[in-house]
Parts: sequence; C-alpha cells; structure tokens
Amino acid sequence: MKIALTTALRRSDIHQLKFEDIHDDHLHVSLNKSKGKTKLAFPLSLKNPLLDESLGQIIQGCQNTRVRSKYLIHQIRPGRRTQQGNQVNLDYLTASFSRLRDKVNFNWEGPPPTFHEIRSLAERTYRDVGIDTPHITRP
Repeated sequence: MKIALTTALRRSDIHQLKFEDIHDDHLHVSLNKSKGKTKLAFPLSLKNPLLDESLGQIIQGCQNTRVRSKYLIHQIRPGRRTQQGNQVNLDYLTASFSRLRDKVNFNWEGPPPTFHEIRSLAERTYRDVGIDTPHITRP
C-alpha cells in the first residue's frame, strides 16, 4: 500500500516489481496496461506527503523481511499453494487491503474504497503540493 501511495501504480504493476528493477537511484517500471511500451523511472528519493518514508526506504522494508525473493511484494509465510518468497497473487493484494481497511472501522460515505483508489489519492496528494507526477517519472 505504501508503494501504491508513493508511485500511484496499478495493482498489476506493483505485483510485478522486482528488486532487479532498481538501478541508477530509480525504480524502473514497464507498465502492464501499455504492454511494456510505457516506461517510468521513480526516484528512490520520492516521498508522498502523506508518508514519512521515501520510496527507497519503503523498498528497504520489502528487503527486510528476511525472505529471499526477486519480488518487492512477496510471500513471507508459506501457504497451502504458495512458497515463501513467491510473488503474491493479485487477489491477495486486494483481500489484504480490504481486511486492513475494514479493521479501521470507519463509516464510509458510500461504498468503502478499493485498492485501486490508492492511485487517485496519490495523484491528488501530489497535485495538492504542486508536484507534476508525469514529470518526476520520466526515464
């Protein structure tokens, strides 16, 4: 969720992020929706104003799970159908977000937000502080 809020990436793009995508002080991403034609480079120093962590610090947290994995978002505990270090399932991201959202016990006006709506929140947050997001992600 912190990666989503910092990068405004779609769930399917976050799901694909690998540690090898990090070089030259940037997280390099080829977007799934464009079939890899659109490439972005997020500076590791990027901070969403709602978080007190840079993208680099968030990624460091992904590395500190003590589980060897090529994926930033990976299985920490083995399951019936998954092994430790494997790429997480897209539905797992959605379900995890929903569980955490529901624990907040907030009375939403209308339907509760989805994982996808983190993208909109990220864009609004950056726009409110005058950051042009397309400008900061050019490779």
